Amino acid sequence: MIQRLFSLDDQVAFAELSGDYNPIHLDPLKARRTRFGYPVVHGIHALLWALETLASQNSSFLKLVSLKTSFSQPIGVGETVQFILKTKDETCAEIQLLTKNEQAARIIVTCLPSETKEHLSFPDLRPDRGECLDRTAEQLTKASGSLELCLDQSETARRFPHLMRTFPSSQLAELMALTRLLGMECPGLHSIFSGLNLDFSNPRDEAPRLSYEVLSYDSRIRLLTLNVQAPGMMGTLRAFFRPPPQH
Repeated sequence: MIQRLFSLDDQVAFAELSGDYNPIHLDPLKARRTRFGYPVVHGIHALLWALETLASQNSSFLKLVSLKTSFSQPIGVGETVQFILKTKDETCAEIQLLTKNEQAARIIVTCLPSETKEHLSFPDLRPDRGECLDRTAEQLTKASGSLELCLDQSETARRFPHLMRTFPSSQLAELMALTRLLGMECPGLHSIFSGLNLDFSNPRDEAPRLSYEVLSYDSRIRLLTLNVQAPGMMGTLRAFFRPPPQH
């Protein structure tokens, strides 16, 4: 059985690496006033750990072709998470993450062999610590913008050695930027990551930035859908806009 416990120190290190300092992941006092009542693990942190575990079983170079993930339960800091490989063939794998005997995430990843290890084409550094935006629903419905792409290669290799050995570091930089987008900018402070559907099959020669635009906002369930695009990736993200904490 493969399992892991995410500590608060792990969360702080990932926040510094990714640029997502949303207090729901880091501050027990502020997280106590949210719907969960405790700090929860970044969704991308859990996703990268799942891909890291999958990559540890592979010795050749790979590149992501598609990635679908749905987050159904929060993973609390200090809780044990179990990795289950449901199905796997030469190009596709389905992964389930369990916590408290319930599914926390379902991941479907498609990869293809790569002849060589592709190197980082983005700045080799950590993102600056920005402001965690406190937006209203009205502001979110028309939100758009972009984030600079970057990656601290040495720290990423220390925390995700099999991913850095197996996959193009540019793809890891693009995945890492998604948590900064949702947790810090759009929706920002009151976000809950719900899922993603990404396509990596059509890389483009573009500036190293992640662009986003809100496609829809369902006010009945407070669900936000965003379109994202980067040089090697395009797709959609889903996030809930949780109610602000009550005094």
